[in-house]
Amino acid sequence: MHLVPIPDDVCIWFIDNLSSDGTFEATTEFINSNRCRDIYSFRTMQNNNLGGTHKIGFGEAISGSYDYVAILHGDNQAKFSDLVSLINRSRNEGNVKSYLGTRFSRKSNLIGYSKKRIFGNLVLNVIYSTFKLKKLTDLGSGLNLYKVLDLTKIEYSHFGDALTFNYELLLEMIDSDIPFEFVPIEWREADQVSNAKNIRIFIQGLKILFENLTGRQSETSFKDKIYDIDRYTND
Repeated sequence: MHLVPIPDDVCIWFIDNLSSDGTFEATTEFINSNRCRDIYSFRTMQNNNLGGTHKIGFGEAISGSYDYVAILHGDNQAKFSDLVSLINRSRNEGNVKSYLGTRFSRKSNLIGYSKKRIFGNLVLNVIYSTFKLKKLTDLGSGLNLYKVLDLTKIEYSHFGDALTFNYELLLEMIDSDIPFEFVPIEWREADQVSNAKNIRIFIQGLKILFENLTGRQSETSFKDKIYDIDRYTND
């Protein structure tokens, strides 16, 4: 790891979702050896999948009264410069909305995606856009910047912990008239996801949209789930 200067008004959180690759140990050693402040390392007590990890990050941002919380997947698929661009955009435009990274706009740079996967995402984008009467170019990339005040208006705790968490969140943002803007990003896909998994996500995406349109809620609720974490900081 290389030490990067952190502005006084920015905190970085590493959330290790009970991985076996030593992420938590590596980040805590980095924080300690470099005497870092405003960098925190969290390790969950159970595997919470993508959705649960988002809930932990959102909860920390809300309890700390931050202005924005950015979600950046830790798999080197996104460019750090794109994250900086989203942060600067939020500041220059007056902290008025959320900024969602999009992989599928004409100005985006998508590397390593199979044509079948791109087609499936585009079809789902069109379906969601048609029924929600809003142009949606990505239902959930791995780089998004959310306005924390707006997150307090959303009951995201009952959303599922699966990869489709962002689908539910996006639909709720639309229904709650929360302002957001899609921003083109570069995205690399090194490890291809199986077609079977892609099909399951596609079907789940349709189910989530159907439940949203009909007002039905999934029988499985995560509202009362507790997301325990172990945290490390040099403060």
